[in-house]
Amino acid sequence: MPKPTDDPQLEQRVAALEQHAGATDAAIADLDARVLALENAVTPPTPPTPEPPDGTWGGVAPPLVDNVLPEPEPEPEGEGLAVVIRAASGETVYEQAGAENMGDYVDPDGAFVQRCYRAPRQDDALPGLTVWFRPDADGSRQEVVVELGVPLVASLTPANLGAYEAEIWDGDELVATIPVPSHPWYARWRWQSAPRPVRVSRETLIASGKVPHYDGTVLGTFIADLAPQAYTVMGFSGMVTGMGWTGDRPDIGILTGWAAQWLCKGNNTSTVIAQGEASGTMSMHLRDPVTGAPLDLVNDYPTLTSYPNGGNPIVPMIKGIVTYDSGHSPACSYLPWLLTGDVYYLEALQFQANIEIIGEPASGRYTWAGRYGAWPLRNKLYAAVASPTDPPRWLLAQSVFHQHMEGVRASMLEDMASEDPILSVFRARQFGGSQGTPAHPSGTYAVFWQCAMESLVYGMCMQLGFDEWSEQLTWKIDSEVQRTNGEAWPRATPVPYNTGLVYTCNLTAAITPTDTWLPVDHYAGGPWPVEPFPIKCQNEVMTVVDKGDGELWQVQRTAPVAHAAGQALVGPKYLSWLEAAMRMVAMHPDEVPFAPDDPTGMAELYNETSGSVGYAQYARAALAVAVRCGVAEAASSYAWIDDQFTQHNRSGWHPAWGWCIT
Repeated sequence: MPKPTDDPQLEQRVAALEQHAGATDAAIADLDARVLALENAVTPPTPPTPEPPDGTWGGVAPPLVDNVLPEPEPEPEGEGLAVVIRAASGETVYEQAGAENMGDYVDPDGAFVQRCYRAPRQDDALPGLTVWFRPDADGSRQEVVVELGVPLVASLTPANLGAYEAEIWDGDELVATIPVPSHPWYARWRWQSAPRPVRVSRETLIASGKVPHYDGTVLGTFIADLAPQAYTVMGFSGMVTGMGWTGDRPDIGILTGWAAQWLCKGNNTSTVIAQGEASGTMSMHLRDPVTGAPLDLVNDYPTLTSYPNGGNPIVPMIKGIVTYDSGHSPACSYLPWLLTGDVYYLEALQFQANIEIIGEPASGRYTWAGRYGAWPLRNKLYAAVASPTDPPRWLLAQSVFHQHMEGVRASMLEDMASEDPILSVFRARQFGGSQGTPAHPSGTYAVFWQCAMESLVYGMCMQLGFDEWSEQLTWKIDSEVQRTNGEAWPRATPVPYNTGLVYTCNLTAAITPTDTWLPVDHYAGGPWPVEPFPIKCQNEVMTVVDKGDGELWQVQRTAPVAHAAGQALVGPKYLSWLEAAMRMVAMHPDEVPFAPDDPTGMAELYNETSGSVGYAQYARAALAVAVRCGVAEAASSYAWIDDQFTQHNRSGWHPAWGWCIT
């Protein structure tokens, strides 16, 4: 094979390859240096976004690749519990370390000792937001309470807080993250490492007398279970947030329907507890900024009110999630407290009793009757039962709520001394009515189903150990007795919706000042007093001298004025139950229906419609409690109405859970 000759092109290619290899070595050295620099740097630099070969990415801008490591989240410093609030305004930290020690709560049954620390408010960041740390003394359980709103602080203007997130830290460990959808002023919520256990059975509670004697064995046969309810922060667990909504509801009564169902069946414990937690959603948590306790409206602030111009000082309120109404408020914390002994529920009882007092003018806090007297007294009663005699500084003593109860009782004593037949005969503290109709003009009728609610609560006052209510209970329950004993009143319908206690009728045409004959409607018929008798039309008083014509009455007038058609003519008050019954049967057969096939002469409880059980169940429950409290006069009436309920109990005609009291 011949020796190859020199090739200049080959030599050039070899030289180019050697030059490229040298450049590669330099690039490698440069990369080594960059790697070393990156290793020494605290934060790696963001590499440039590579460009595509043609400079485009499918016709759109190149993607942004964010590979910068996020900053670590700040952790609360120090040991113990801490809360980080992440709101639109930024982050705010509340720590147990350095918080004010408010004193210990000792469970009366010896189950736990709970400590209480109030973290300093940070009004520059979250005005009015207070965090309470409440660990058990033995370390077995931890609790954090977050409240918004402090009264009597001039620098704080009531304002609801929007959505935020709360982190609960235990040292350097994040133990919970709670989203809060909104936080109304004077509302609260809590986090707890574990709920307090239920420590008492329903049978034990009923036997103790701390609750009404519920028994659904017979009356609960046809009652459907109430839907179970859960609690979420700032939720209301199935109860009505617009409390003024009328009608029979399971959240109205001496206890809620869910609580009553548990006492009858024991099958919805989680709902009872959930509704206790939901008490925090009510804008009712007004604390003394100094003591940390609910406001003492007896000793420290006897004239404090939220009622405009009703006292001093005035504490403004703003609309929250729940629109509170004392005549329709739920008793959602009492049974949870009885079940667990949890002081959070005890506090709720004190706050709820207070908010109803604060809502009234200082000069008339204890005079309400009907449901607006019954349920606020119920709340004062439960607070008095639950409150300790010698509490830590952040709770009120039992004596405060006992004094509020005494305010109600003193008002009752005045009514009991009255000679007005509305009170002396009919015991109708809830009299007058503001929603008048031609059948029952405003100011002339009683609402006896609300009176039964009063009687029920008076009975519970006595049952729960306040024996001084015996006289009030005996006086008040007489109204239910008279309408169920079969002597004067047609007990087929013992509790009409409205019951007139004054003679009334209405003008069918306008009259002038010179008219002496009045055109009247059919309510002028039936039993009336023998003439002459006085009547009043608006502010004019006349005397009826001849009512022989059922459609025209002759009157004498001394200061006549004109009156429009439809105006009510108001006559004398009734003086006896027989008089009231005769008038009711004659003029209001739609309200006191006579069963054609009733051989007893209206002595069988009317049960033709599902609605007819509604108001009668209130009277039955009141009579049951009165009998258990030893009111002998109520025994035969209760025996009759209970027997009627048992006989007629069926699908579509039965009491609600809340009224299955025996």
